[in-house]
Amino acid sequence: MVGTPGRIEEHLRKGSLSLASLESLVLDEADRMLDMGFQPALEAIIGETPTSRQTLMFSATGLQGAGAEGVRAIAEGFLRDPVSVAVSETHDETSIREHFYRLGDESERFEALRLLLLHHRPQSSVVFCNTKRETDEVADALDQAGFSALALHGDLEQRDRDRLLILFANKSASILVATDVAARGLDINALDAVFNYRIARELEVHVHRVGRTGRAGSSGVACTLVSEAESYRLERLTEFLGEP
Repeated sequence: MVGTPGRIEEHLRKGSLSLASLESLVLDEADRMLDMGFQPALEAIIGETPTSRQTLMFSATGLQGAGAEGVRAIAEGFLRDPVSVAVSETHDETSIREHFYRLGDESERFEALRLLLLHHRPQSSVVFCNTKRETDEVADALDQAGFSALALHGDLEQRDRDRLLILFANKSASILVATDVAARGLDINALDAVFNYRIARELEVHVHRVGRTGRAGSSGVACTLVSEAESYRLERLTEFLGEP
């Protein structure tokens, strides 16, 4: 069975699902589920499973993000002798050209994005935003500017999300404007470029964003817009990346 924590917990409450014979429990994107407030639901679900089960927890950004403490708490409270396995990136970092663009004024942000899209002309790209509201605003502005853009965020119903991803996959739209939570778990092949409308709040998330392009031997470009107010984030990021 595959499901969201909330829906599985609902079935357990209704008695329409039993996990008494469960052998393996997989928590995919465990840190994000905890960051989104699902820890009580996960604990309730785990409490309905046999103690003899195998438990696997996966995270794209490791145990360093906002949900890290919750992941450790789950591991310490419900796992027996847990083992942590880290897998290195599968793409060559030299295949990604990463650029940072300083904005003279906040009002220049969208125009900078528009000019970068015109300059690079990617056949497929993702624009990352930090909020759902900004995701909608940027997608609408891109449409008005003559681009074909789709907004992807957590407020969408699953059927609408699936429809948008099909449109993006078949090239009906060349730009996907998304929040980090909505984009987690997406497997997008041949992504030409990534644009960070703002620097991610978490340093590990920035690395994960950039790593979506330049995969499987292809090259890619990652562009990040930085205002004066975000300078401190850029300093932290360059230190985190080990760059001067």
